[in-house]
Amino acid sequence: MRLTGLLRGTTAAILLLGVLATPAAAAPGRPDTTPDRASTTTGSAAPDGTASGQSTRPSSTAYAGVAVRAARLAATPEQDRRTRPPRATAAGPARTATGDPATTATGGISGRLTLESGAAASYAQVLVRNADTWDIADTWADEDGRFAFGGLPVGNYIVSYRSGGPEQFYRQRKYDEDADLVAVTTGQTTTVNDQFLPTSTITGQIRDGAGNPVPDLLISANSVDRGGWNWGMTDADGRYAVAVWPGTYTVSFDPIADSYQTQFVPGEISETAAGRFTVPENGTVVANDTLLPTGTVTGRLTTASGQPAAGAEVHLSAFDGPGGGPEWQHTDGTGSFTFPTVLVGTYRAGFSDSENRSQYYKGTIDEAAATPVVVTAGNTTTVNDSWLGTGSVRVRATDSVTGAPVPNFCVQDGCSNGTGVVVAEGLPQGRHELYLYIPDKDYWWDSLTVDVVAGETVEATIRLRPAARITTTIVDRSTGKGVADICLDALVPMNIREPEGRGDCSDATGKIVVGPLESGSYRLFAVPMSFDSPYGRQWVGTAGGTGDEREAVTVTTAAGSMAGAPKVLLDRAGSITGRVLDGAGAPLRDAQVSVVPRYYLGEGEAWTGSDGQYRIDRLGPYRWPLFYSADGFAPQWSGGAGNRYEAQTIQVTVGGTASFDTRLSTGTEVTGTFTIAGGVVPEGGTVFARNAATGDSVGMDGLRNGRYTMRVLPGQKIRFSYEVDVDGERHRGWFSPPVTSTPPPPPGRRPTGNSAAGATAPAPVDPPTATAGAAVEAGSGGPIATATRPPVSGNPTPTERRVGGVYVVPATGPLIVNITVSLN
Repeated sequence: MRLTGLLRGTTAAILLLGVLATPAAAAPGRPDTTPDRASTTTGSAAPDGTASGQSTRPSSTAYAGVAVRAARLAATPEQDRRTRPPRATAAGPARTATGDPATTATGGISGRLTLESGAAASYAQVLVRNADTWDIADTWADEDGRFAFGGLPVGNYIVSYRSGGPEQFYRQRKYDEDADLVAVTTGQTTTVNDQFLPTSTITGQIRDGAGNPVPDLLISANSVDRGGWNWGMTDADGRYAVAVWPGTYTVSFDPIADSYQTQFVPGEISETAAGRFTVPENGTVVANDTLLPTGTVTGRLTTASGQPAAGAEVHLSAFDGPGGGPEWQHTDGTGSFTFPTVLVGTYRAGFSDSENRSQYYKGTIDEAAATPVVVTAGNTTTVNDSWLGTGSVRVRATDSVTGAPVPNFCVQDGCSNGTGVVVAEGLPQGRHELYLYIPDKDYWWDSLTVDVVAGETVEATIRLRPAARITTTIVDRSTGKGVADICLDALVPMNIREPEGRGDCSDATGKIVVGPLESGSYRLFAVPMSFDSPYGRQWVGTAGGTGDEREAVTVTTAAGSMAGAPKVLLDRAGSITGRVLDGAGAPLRDAQVSVVPRYYLGEGEAWTGSDGQYRIDRLGPYRWPLFYSADGFAPQWSGGAGNRYEAQTIQVTVGGTASFDTRLSTGTEVTGTFTIAGGVVPEGGTVFARNAATGDSVGMDGLRNGRYTMRVLPGQKIRFSYEVDVDGERHRGWFSPPVTSTPPPPPGRRPTGNSAAGATAPAPVDPPTATAGAAVEAGSGGPIATATRPPVSGNPTPTERRVGGVYVVPATGPLIVNITVSLN
């Protein structure tokens, strides 16, 4: 899956300004695409910097250039096919940001575009994006639909084009993730001919309250399914037509110039209440609307003592969901404010000031308790309010086990500094949730809810749960000197996921305290904070680093105590590079490579480019297994193993670069349903297949309507764990099916799996087992897995780590495992 939408929201304003701008005279060689005022103009733009309805991934290093180019592209609306042709008769010069042809091996791309009718796509806009660097070049086709790019650095490119509709990709693809890559080779010009697909249309007419058409209004069709938006302009008759791909859309426009208010069709001020327009393939959907009438909102804000509150910000927003309210106003010297022109509807009014104080009308800090502000046509709605009075909370903390006072903790912006007391002052009257954090890491962070009373100090005491900690010193192996900014992740053996203690890094002397931690056993993984660090990552061993988790020291901790770990001896770093290929030997783009399973979101993970190449830096000089994953393929360790302990390891040397290529297989499909006892489908979550020997995640999928599907390497034993959301709470646990769900296979039958080298590996069968295509369900025949609410750390308890049924993944599938759990 490609990274998408990195510019989302950041360049939206730039794009919109460009769309609304009146284009200047055409530059030499560039067609004048200024439409006739009476014509219907359509185009596409997305809030991600691509001037289209599709999200793409720009290079982070080319961020500014992409934004500027996107704004420049959006500044000229695409010419609709029904309008007069531009005056220019030759293809414009390609504008590129892809390198210096004098110092880079280059080639070119050229081709011809036609409309769905077969006629030339005159003056269509064409973009090429380097698939690895995401640099962009753009040009316009000539009258015959021909275009050409020269001086492109050798590599793979994504080619797209627009001609009065949504962005289309080579070959006849609607979205960038489906595009066929175009290879540019040294000194050669690659031919790219394509034909525009037929599009669907959202059309309609916008009138004012008197029934008059509204011209020159920007209409936005916002994709509910994929995000992004396409746009069109109303003509002299108030009519518009927006070309879109099939899907579901909301339609909106800003009826009042420079006010930032948005109206959603039909006649709504919030996106939540907006109509949903489902557009069929090659179909047309009509979305007419009438401008909402307006009213006025005025009022006065005073202090709690009744004095004018000058300089406060006042804002209005749709009461029942997101939507564009009018531009913020400021109170004047008398505390007064006015919104002169506001679309009719129901709003929420809020106030804020430079001291970070905020509240809602009328007199509440609770957004849900805000009083609706109803604006009616031609009338003035008055909103008078006063700043709430303030009070204080005196917080004390005690040990939840011993009852003893906790001397050091912090609340909001204040800390007790050994006194065991923090007074949080200046809190507006109302209910507050105060967050406590513990600088010494010897207790778990927590929060408490208090009702603040103006002019009073409320007493509050919270019981804090003792935590475990680990301490050590991190030094350079050669010099023995302490090293700063090296972080230690505490990871639970057999259950590697987002680690404990993440963010705990060494001070200037190399000393570090990792915590707060649950009682239990941990292995430590050292990660330099800086990507420019000369030191390599390592599993911390008893006398130095290692690339093998099994050789790492195990540190046992207990709540309320500090455990010591061996001194961390850092070595200089090396790298591993290579290619990731599919079963046929073709390079895989966007495969992920890491030294830990992908659910552990650690640094140093690498993504392959269009040539399948990857590179992982900052590795200590040890033997490392690598973990590979890609959409549509079964995750695996180097050497084609599903078990990390059976992986082929790669030797890294200081300053050197080792090489290792791998081929991924599609593996076996593992699928099923996930329900809570009683038939409840969770709101969302993820199901994990974990290798039974290592606990590593070897397959995962997000739940969609209670179903999951993943690819898993055959021949390995797996167990299932889950993280699901029910009633707004996250539950974690292991699936433990009844042992009588499925009978074991006949004696002597054992499923086999293929390694990357093509060898077969027999796998012993542990009950319960599952055969290809057989459903394994939890029902009345046995106990149902129970997941208790996890501790604050997010790690399961030792009991949870011991449960779970074991399945052998067959060579052919699907393996169907329907999961039902109870949540206590």
